[in-house]
Amino acid sequence: MKYKATVNDNKPINIEFDASEGSSIHGHTILVDGQQKHIHLVKLSEKLYQLIYNGKVFIGEVTQKGSDFTVRFKDELMQIELLDEKNMLIERMGIKSSKNKSSGQIKSPMPGLVVELNVRKGDVVKQGQGLLVLEAMKMQNEIKAPMDGEVKDIAIKVNEPVEKNQLLLTIV
Repeated sequence: MKYKATVNDNKPINIEFDASEGSSIHGHTILVDGQQKHIHLVKLSEKLYQLIYNGKVFIGEVTQKGSDFTVRFKDELMQIELLDEKNMLIERMGIKSSKNKSSGQIKSPMPGLVVELNVRKGDVVKQGQGLLVLEAMKMQNEIKAPMDGEVKDIAIKVNEPVEKNQLLLTIV
């Protein structure tokens, strides 16, 4: 599996590991920008992890929001954006999803077909809750609520094609 990690808005780092060794990176040899490294990750509690990276031990608190992670090691705070293969493909296509999470207008990040609508007008939603499923290039992408709120308006229907940046629904 391939990932791209951006730490504190610095140059992206390419990470690759063999998914056939298991479904996680616990105790694997990985490639970091083409160089072989050994990593072992142990979950100590809900947010606390021990990371052994190339023989060095780190203990840190990790919180996650979507593809964004906040990691605190001692007094150092790191903001990490971690993109998987699907999100790297979307980024390469120039369909980078909007980082403006404060807007209640949910727009389509890409052209596609609405295959599932999971909310109705008046529903109360929580940040991260799945709102609808958009199919693009034979891949289904769940569009999630960027904030808590109430569904004020729905501008699309199931089986309706949408264009990039088309308004899908509004949350207030």
